[in-house]
Amino acid sequence: MTDCPEPSPDSIARAMAQVRNEDSHYFARKAAESEAKRQRIVAEVARTAGPDDDIDYLTKRSLYDAGLISASELHATGSPQLLPRGWYQHYVEAIDEYCPTRVFSLSEAGLDAAGLYDRGYRWMVVFSEQTGPTGDRTFIDVRSFAAAAMTEHSAPTEQLALSEILHMGYHIADLPNDIFMTPPTIPQHRSPPSLPGPGWYPDPTSRFQHRWWDGQRWTHTVAFHGQTHTDPI
Repeated sequence: MTDCPEPSPDSIARAMAQVRNEDSHYFARKAAESEAKRQRIVAEVARTAGPDDDIDYLTKRSLYDAGLISASELHATGSPQLLPRGWYQHYVEAIDEYCPTRVFSLSEAGLDAAGLYDRGYRWMVVFSEQTGPTGDRTFIDVRSFAAAAMTEHSAPTEQLALSEILHMGYHIADLPNDIFMTPPTIPQHRSPPSLPGPGWYPDPTSRFQHRWWDGQRWTHTVAFHGQTHTDPI
């Protein structure tokens, strides 16, 4: 398959001129449609929001989801609901890469961080081949362009994020315990007659694809994409 050349500015300008010639009201009509859609969204949010809801954030969240504003405009609200607890992709300019990043909730970050969280900051840890298995911890301002870019990129599942970290050459046992979102313990089976035989089964923590069951209990041995790792539970 041959690559399609990127259109030149002149060809784009000619195409836009052709659109204007074919429909002189095209842009005015599109602008009117967008404005009408915006007004419907604003009215709907105002109608359904509760007395304690953040109307500005809810409105801009709906406008962003509808493609009417940018992520930067959404993040300019500085809402506490931005960058909730979870895994993201954070752009690291020094290495020109998006890296798996875990954002912590206030309860995870600790009460000492409450003042910063109130001012729109989030505690996070970024993993790259340069950070080592403990990652690089820092605060990020939710109003920043970098935070907006994290919202724009699809958030990875914990399994995908951990897989990316493992491909950097790190081992699960060397990663900080506080990055895992799934419960660290697994309820043990209490009915011996119904216990399955030893073998690989779907990991009940959901951190990996499979975990080894020795016939009596779950072990620390896990597998992901055909490679085995150690993940203490």
